[in-house]
Amino acid sequence: MLASVTDADGNIVSAVIASGSLPAGVALNATTGAITVSNATLIVAGSTTFSITTTDEDGGKTTQSVTIVFTADNEAVYTVNAARNVDSHANSDVLASVTDADGNIVSAVIASGSLPAGVSLNPATGAITVTDADALVAGTYTFTVTTTDEDGGQSTHTVILVFDTDNEAIYTVNAPQNVDGYNNNDLLASVIDTDGNVANAVIASGSLPAGVALNPVTGAITVTDANALVAGTYTFTVTTTDEDGGQSTHTVTLVFDTDNEAAYVVNAPQNVDSYADSEVLATVTDADGNIVSAVIASGSLPTGVTLNAVTGAITVADAGVLAAGTYTFGVTTIDADGGESTSTVTLVFTGDSEAVYTIAPAKNIDNYADNDVIATVLDSDGGIVSATLSSGSLPPGLTLNSTTGAITVSDADAIQPGTYSFMITTTDGNGGTTTQTITLTFGGDAEAVYTVAPALNVNEYETNDVLASVADGDGPITSAVVTSGVLPAGVTIDPASGTISVGDPEALQDGTYTFEVTTTDNMGGVTAQTVTLTFLFNNNDSDGDGVLDIDEDINQDGIFDNDDTDGDGTPNYLDTDDDGDGISTIDEDPDNARILKMMTRITTARPTTWITTTMATAYSPKMRTATKMVTQQTTTAMRTEHRTTSTRNLVTLCPTKGSHRMVMPTTTSGRFKESIITPTMK
Repeated sequence: MLASVTDADGNIVSAVIASGSLPAGVALNATTGAITVSNATLIVAGSTTFSITTTDEDGGKTTQSVTIVFTADNEAVYTVNAARNVDSHANSDVLASVTDADGNIVSAVIASGSLPAGVSLNPATGAITVTDADALVAGTYTFTVTTTDEDGGQSTHTVILVFDTDNEAIYTVNAPQNVDGYNNNDLLASVIDTDGNVANAVIASGSLPAGVALNPVTGAITVTDANALVAGTYTFTVTTTDEDGGQSTHTVTLVFDTDNEAAYVVNAPQNVDSYADSEVLATVTDADGNIVSAVIASGSLPTGVTLNAVTGAITVADAGVLAAGTYTFGVTTIDADGGESTSTVTLVFTGDSEAVYTIAPAKNIDNYADNDVIATVLDSDGGIVSATLSSGSLPPGLTLNSTTGAITVSDADAIQPGTYSFMITTTDGNGGTTTQTITLTFGGDAEAVYTVAPALNVNEYETNDVLASVADGDGPITSAVVTSGVLPAGVTIDPASGTISVGDPEALQDGTYTFEVTTTDNMGGVTAQTVTLTFLFNNNDSDGDGVLDIDEDINQDGIFDNDDTDGDGTPNYLDTDDDGDGISTIDEDPDNARILKMMTRITTARPTTWITTTMATAYSPKMRTATKMVTQQTTTAMRTEHRTTSTRNLVTLCPTKGSHRMVMPTTTSGRFKESIITPTMK
């Protein structure tokens, strides 16, 4: 109804357009005069004026101007919210809303197409909302909605809804570690979402392990109490929401490995002195991997010991400050898998019994011989295995055995008198070390001196005549040996006193003899000296009668008178019966049968050849007659003629028949020489 008419005279019975025309879509009731919309779709906004003549039931006519105004319609406007991740929507979320400037929407219907699953249209307000978020499917949806405002204005809109596809969040779980390897705030798992940062995370099913927490904003899973962790496998689900609203539900599995405890191996205790810097006392191994950290958990390390903070090895840092004793402390180690172990370590350093040197009594320097032991060392902890000179130096001529510690003579000739001090460090079989001062004293030697008796004629010596004696200011001689050359024939040396004397006067030969004698006194002093002995040969003929003095003075009265005891005109030295009693001298003294005469002559056979003839006259007590023995030898060594006669007691003949060996002095080149003559007794 756009317009109606009344008349006071009665009802209108007729109505016609008097002038103008009705607007399109408008009709005039010819009976009642009412103007109505006949086709709303044809109505066009604007103002239309026309005249209508009405007739009432009394026949009264009225003509009046009618103006109909159709105001323009403000179209309703749909506002569609920005597209979001399909998972970000929740029930009742508003996807689109509509407003109309002409008034509130009073009606809304789907004009074409259809709503997406899980979405509904409010028929009164025109709002499009989520009714079942789980039914939403990512995609683009287009449909039309016709709304009517409270002024009756209608609008038909094309609405497009977009639900973005969700990129699922992904949890990354860190590799399992030893349960002891974790610390508070260690990250166990983290989550990322390509649609944006995770904005929310909740446990969807199951539960977190003890000591673990879920960050409700970032979704990170971390250790909150490492001590509460228990080895094992734990599974639970987490739902995360990214900043685009995308949701992901994940199954997360955390594994905490069981820890294999580290084990320390402590080396066997040693003597406290046996250790050296950097020596390993204890090492640690862990089946889970290499040790990466070690700290003292309780107690403290012994003085001079250090702990390697990376490997856990316990070593000697300063051997010089170690003290004997037992030390216990705790060490916490961490292996490559993070496993922690706390071990009790006990180190033992045994005490050292000091080594003791025993030094041999000091002696004269000449009393030492190569390899003589000067000092030895003993240690109650075990045999000495090492010895070094730690201060000072050894005396010349000595050596230190680097294994036994013995000090011995290496060169007796190099030893010098004096007092020497030095230090030796010994190590016993248990590693015990002792450093001690050794003092050695070597006495000086007063050299022995030989006194040689004046030289005599070789025939004047008797058995045991002293030729030379020796004295030593350090004490009696205790040993004497000929160390160079040889003693003259017939001479002996007393090996105890060093006295040189005649042992066999018959073997003496005139001449000068030089040899070396080494004597040792009772202090050990050794003296080596050269001794020269001279035996004279008396070939004097004082009265010039052609008979040597020694033959003329047989009775040794100093008168060269060709002694003739029995006055028979035959000198004693040629007389077989020198007392003229008719009994041969040899029979009168058979126990001292002797040679009465022995002569040696040298004659020239050719200019360069000489014949030596030796003749001896002796007596046999059995035959009572003298036997003459002659030996001859040819030589080219003689140049002059010499003669000698026998001396008393020169040879004692064996009073039996047969051949007998006699040793007689003969002259060659003016000197005595032994000739061996074998006489035949008849």
